[in-house]
Amino acid sequence: MSNAAEQDVRVDPHDIVTDVWREVLEQRDVREDTTFFASGGTSLAAAHLTLRVGRALGCRVPLTAVTKTDPTLREFRAHVLALAGAVTSDPTS
Repeated sequence: MSNAAEQDVRVDPHDIVTDVWREVLEQRDVREDTTFFASGGTSLAAAHLTLRVGRALGCRVPLTAVTKTDPTLREFRAHVLALAGAVTSDPTS
């Protein structure tokens, strides 16, 4: 019994954040050390980014994670993965 629905497909959260960042900014090649707004991001794009990443990782990513800090990809990813880790490691959830 090995159909696709029964297989345990694991996607790296690191890759999810990076892929969504690229898609939202509409850039194939992104630098780890360039900030969101310097990469062409807008407030609307920040809203899309936080919503999509939050849905993909099952956590709430506040819009201020982008708008108040203008993070680099590396900084944003670390912040989001910490949020997701806190959610997934909570034994009550």
